[in-house]
Amino acid sequence: LVVVAVVLVVVILSLKPIEIPTDYQPKTTLTSDKENIFTGDSVTLSCTAESPGWKFYWYRHRPDSTPVTTTSGYSYTLSWVSVSDGGQYWCRAGRGDPVYYTLYSDPVQINITGESKTRPVAVLTLQPNWTQIFIRETVTMRCDIQGGGDSDWNYRWYKNSQLFIPFNTKPEYRISPVYWSNSGSYTCEGVKGNKFSKISEAVKLTVSDYQPKTTLTSDKENIFTGDSVTLSCTAESPGWKFYLYRHRPDSTPVTTTSGYSYTLSWVSVSDGGQYWCRAGRGDPIYYTLYSDPVQINITVRIESNLGYNILSAHCIATIIAILKLYS
Repeated sequence: LVVVAVVLVVVILSLKPIEIPTDYQPKTTLTSDKENIFTGDSVTLSCTAESPGWKFYWYRHRPDSTPVTTTSGYSYTLSWVSVSDGGQYWCRAGRGDPVYYTLYSDPVQINITGESKTRPVAVLTLQPNWTQIFIRETVTMRCDIQGGGDSDWNYRWYKNSQLFIPFNTKPEYRISPVYWSNSGSYTCEGVKGNKFSKISEAVKLTVSDYQPKTTLTSDKENIFTGDSVTLSCTAESPGWKFYLYRHRPDSTPVTTTSGYSYTLSWVSVSDGGQYWCRAGRGDPIYYTLYSDPVQINITVRIESNLGYNILSAHCIATIIAILKLYS
């Protein structure tokens, strides 16, 4: 036991004490993603700290002023800036309770100049450009640079004025499938070296959080053999192709039409039964729910035969009367 104790004492004495710094306060670093900034642009400031868990505080004109904003993320985007948004900016980070703050960053000077008439312009389009988009459809946004000369542009994408794709070599942003959470206001801009296009006008994406259903109707109730009957399939928004089914909704479609109506001509009794429809659009095809069924009952037309028989009897009677007259 004495030997063990001596060994432990030697080991403890040989260990170096852990030095806990008491006079070190971390400092943040503030950067801007752009040098040449024009009115109407978006500019993103990034504040980095040495370790995780911080909130970030953003200051303008003076570091000891009230923060312009506080963010849980390390970046802050100024959207559609004007000349009055220029000036010096600082940041610092804080965490814990009570809040422990880092030192302030060095300032970053933001200079904003009036828009250049010769500057390339980003144009954002939604493809397909439907007025209503439903959950699980596919949507593509395309960013074209007008007046930009060659095509060596990269692209940045914003949602609700916040940069969410800082670099993309392709001019298209595809969402497949789309969900309600993808709803928002989107913009884009082109980047070539330190040159930026004018940011695009916003495109609003609204996603309906349900699968639409079609409605099937018939233009006739009493249908006889030889008649024509038109079935109409309606959906909530444009751009659909329509699929008509008979006997079972999960069968092969009777027909597919680009219009919402389909006419059965010179029907026979065998054309009767239950009919359904649904609509589809896009690539890959997005389908609506099936409509409720419509029952088509076709009755043999007997009125025309009766009329023919009456006419025939009348003609025979007339001929007999004429023969008697001349006999």
